[in-house]
Amino acid sequence: MQNRLRTLVFCFCFVGAINPLAAAGPYPDAIPFRGITLTGDAFSFEPDRLQKPALAVFWASWCTECRYEFHELKKLSGETRGRLDIYGVTVDKDIDEAAGMSKRAGLPYLSVFDPDAKIAALYKVRATPTIVLFDRAGKVRHVGHRVDQEFRAVLREVLGSS
Repeated sequence: MQNRLRTLVFCFCFVGAINPLAAAGPYPDAIPFRGITLTGDAFSFEPDRLQKPALAVFWASWCTECRYEFHELKKLSGETRGRLDIYGVTVDKDIDEAAGMSKRAGLPYLSVFDPDAKIAALYKVRATPTIVLFDRAGKVRHVGHRVDQEFRAVLREVLGSS
């Protein structure tokens, strides 16, 4: 019953809000962005200067499906420590709400505050969660909404070639 409810909530969030980038590649090149983290530090994402593959996770504190994915992302962070950089981008309007959720969820990566969804717009994010995987060369290799088998297959390929 709980899985059926989770699926229903997930589907409901995506009706009319499908991310066009989530289709099979090829994807556009990564786009640099700047912002402020939830702790107030300046942050700059420069795809042409990556030292290793990276993952951008677009999320919101009010997003039920994001909360389910936090568990998978924390697990992924541990599995890929030192081989993959993970960055969150929260589209919350309230930095305190976002920071509180990040702390309660125990997210092991920094998150950039994007209240006007300008960074999200660069990547055509229409729903949360959206995950964007970049290879070391800064090319977008996968866009999706879950840490699923398809994502993990591309991640293995990206990590194997980095």
